[in-house]
Amino acid sequence: EAIPAQIDGLEKEQTLIQQQLADGKIFIEKAEAARKLAQRLKEIETELEKLLARWEELDSRSHA
Repeated sequence: EAIPAQIDGLEKEQTLIQQQLADGKIFIEKAEAARKLAQRLKEIETELEKLLARWEELDSRSHA
């Protein structure tokens, strides 16, 4: 149950960051903040990949 909650939380954070970065002004007005957000977005994507793989692994074991 913890993995779905973690995935949900990361997806929500991912959406918020994507919305902030969608406004190109942030790259001009707050370049450092934009850089940090872009870095966090990459981290989230990596974390999501790992969690989804783990979730699939656990799910396949429960159906075996």
